[in-house]
Amino acid sequence: MSSTTQPREDIIQNAVRFLKDPNVQKSPLAKRVAFLETKGLTADEIEQALSRANAGDGSTTPSSASPAAVAGAQAPPPPPPPGYAPYPYPYPPPLPPHQTGWKDIALATAGVVGLGYAAYLGFKRYVSPHLTFPNSTTVTEDTARIDRQITASSKALEAVHADNQQLSSTVDAHTTKVNASLEEMRSILTELKEAESKGDEDLKAIKEDVEGLRVMIPKVLNTTKEAQTTVITDLQNEIKSLKSLLINRRIPNPTTPTTTTTNPAPLSPNVTATEDTKESAVRSPRPKLPNFGKSGIPAWQLEAEGKKAAAGGVGQEQGDGGEVKKAEE
Repeated sequence: MSSTTQPREDIIQNAVRFLKDPNVQKSPLAKRVAFLETKGLTADEIEQALSRANAGDGSTTPSSASPAAVAGAQAPPPPPPPGYAPYPYPYPPPLPPHQTGWKDIALATAGVVGLGYAAYLGFKRYVSPHLTFPNSTTVTEDTARIDRQITASSKALEAVHADNQQLSSTVDAHTTKVNASLEEMRSILTELKEAESKGDEDLKAIKEDVEGLRVMIPKVLNTTKEAQTTVITDLQNEIKSLKSLLINRRIPNPTTPTTTTTNPAPLSPNVTATEDTKESAVRSPRPKLPNFGKSGIPAWQLEAEGKKAAAGGVGQEQGDGGEVKKAEE
């Protein structure tokens, strides 16, 4: 806008009120001028507003300078030509000191008094009813009630202590019983282990006896078979000798006549003698088997084996006797 334009009074008055604000006065002058320029004020209007604001405060500060001078002072200097060292920027002008007037003091006093009165009313209305101080009667009643509660608590603690002692004694008794039961179980287990070990030893001895019998029984059977074979062989030899004797007796003598017939009656004594010989051979003592003691063959088994051998010998003798009779006939 051109400087020939008439200043606008209402805008200047608003700018003066803005510049008289204490918060605005604390800001730098350049910021205030820049703000007024953004609001559309001209340089003349800004200068008049600054002069009126400073005149109203009664202070003559360099702030009354023209906006152009202020802008020139705040603008950075042009850069130096090449080859020259740059020079430092100038410091901004100091701010004017703030002066406190009686109006500020009055306003602060009124504000403090109002806040104090409001706090008093709030305390009296909202806090004081809840801060009733007890009298002596109330204190006495509260003390008696607290004493009764303490007494009841003491009795309850004593009862709990007695219950704890009784429970502890009961637990000790049960612990003693359990320990005794455990000791008894340990002793029983020890006895069972000893009995088991003894049973194992007995079983081992039985196994050894069985093994001994298993080894000894074949030997005994072999010995018995050998004895039976020997007896049977002897019997067969005797029968053969008797048979040869009988055959020799039947051969006729050359001096005797051949016309005489043989009477079977005289042969009866011979046959009887032969049978007596067989019976004596059968009744002849058998060789005794060795006595193997506890682990040998039982007596009943030996007796049965002897009876079988005797029956076999008698049967063979009877067969040989039949052959002799056939030869005699």
